[in-house]
Amino acid sequence: MKKDYITWDEVFKRLKPIDKKENIIYGIPYEGMIVSSFLKNAKVTASPEKANIILDVVIASGLTEFRWKDIYKDKEFYGLIDTKHRDEDKKYGDYYVVFPWDDKEVNHDENHAIKLLKHHNKTVTTKNVKKLIKIIVDNF
Repeated sequence: MKKDYITWDEVFKRLKPIDKKENIIYGIPYEGMIVSSFLKNAKVTASPEKANIILDVVIASGLTEFRWKDIYKDKEFYGLIDTKHRDEDKKYGDYYVVFPWDDKEVNHDENHAIKLLKHHNKTVTTKNVKKLIKIIVDNF
């Protein structure tokens, strides 16, 4: 998959539309929390109930947005990269977006497979990780 590297300057530029004193931002764990820490004017909260905006890093399929908006119907949902709603971001739909805080040397496929195995209480071994990646890639 093609990768696109987002710079810190791009992150800060994309935060500007929501970085206003009247906004209270809840950053979705984990990456939404990372970028919310760089807001200078908006308040940041650890409680989605107190927020008027829920912040995520990437809106691609819209699944995360749907789940959060289903619970918090009155909240705006904002993504730094939004391939679903923002025309200028549609180009990222074919890319794996690498953010400045991502470790560029890490195999992200393996990290995702490990998280998935742990989430489902499966044994994490090198063999299981490679097997899961192969199953996913071969079936899509």
